[in-house]
Amino acid sequence: MNRKFAWVALLGAVLFSAGCGSDEGIGLDTYPVEGTVTYTDGSPVSGARVTFSAVGGKHASVGSTDASGKYSLITGEADGAPAGEYKVKISGGNVDPKYSTDAGAQPATVKSEATTVDFKVDAKK
Repeated sequence: MNRKFAWVALLGAVLFSAGCGSDEGIGLDTYPVEGTVTYTDGSPVSGARVTFSAVGGKHASVGSTDASGKYSLITGEADGAPAGEYKVKISGGNVDPKYSTDAGAQPATVKSEATTVDFKVDAKK
């Protein structure tokens, strides 16, 4: 029983310190980020997850593509992402799995203003 309580307490502490579900946890201003993910043939990527991971940072911003391939990011509960440099992974849909790896991550820059970042990806083979 004590061991189970310790694990629950540890998990709670980790989630709290990570700012689980709140932009207050990262303490950074966020700016609107949106874009479109398309396959190399120009068709939209539907149902993909787009993850912006801060280079040298400890936060990530995420979004999902709709039927037209459009996405917008959130960070915790805040719309957008903090300004900075990111490595972007794209997974799901019919996207080639290489884009969901560190080696296949694409660079992106979020400015201190509304930013549009579009991506072209290969389909699974």
